[in-house]
Amino acid sequence: MIRDVPLYISGGTDPFTGLPTEGSPITGGGYNSQLLGFNPKYARLLILVTSLSGTAPSIEFTVGSPYGSNFYNIVTASSPVYIYVVAKDDKTTIVFLNTSWKVFQQAELPYNIFFNGVNVSWSVSGTSPSIDAYIHFEFEDDEETE
Repeated sequence: MIRDVPLYISGGTDPFTGLPTEGSPITGGGYNSQLLGFNPKYARLLILVTSLSGTAPSIEFTVGSPYGSNFYNIVTASSPVYIYVVAKDDKTTIVFLNTSWKVFQQAELPYNIFFNGVNVSWSVSGTSPSIDAYIHFEFEDDEETE
């Protein structure tokens, strides 16, 4: 079964679910994580940066596992971008898309970055930055729905 865990929601309409949400824009550094009692065979982190305002706003994400030293610094975003980090078995693919869902960059790591869950942190720069972002973590577990 695939499970979805929202890690950060800015409010408005979540572009991933299409549902209205409550929340607030990112204005400073922060983090969130989801610890799992197992190593997922498949996991996907979606980071949807939908708007940035202020003077020269930008945001940089670091993703990895709650355990160990497998972390990856994602390229700094200064304009809206969608980022998918997909880990399956023993590799991780990071895909960067524009807001029209067109791939413009891709990277691959030779290991599963989401060992026993996910940790995502962000740092923000600029003057009075306000960034709308939606971060979801999906993973597959062995439980069946009833």
